Amino acid sequence: MEHLDIKTARDARKWSQADLARRVDVQPNTIARIERGEQVPRVPLAIKIAEALDTTVEDLFGVLADTETPTDPDEAA
Repeated sequence: MEHLDIKTARDARKWSQADLARRVDVQPNTIARIERGEQVPRVPLAIKIAEALDTTVEDLFGVLADTETPTDPDEAA
């Protein structure tokens, strides 16, 4: 399943990184690092970002449901 990234969701609202940062109470450089993949937000921040962008954490960060989790190839043998 394809996921929606923060930048795409933010751009759809015409928000800058600073706009989103203000809405979730972090510094703009935090949003920049998350968008570049240099930082993974903790769960509370991920939830705030998803809520601000009117989406889910799963859609925003591409979290797989338990039934979609790939199996360990060592266990398949």
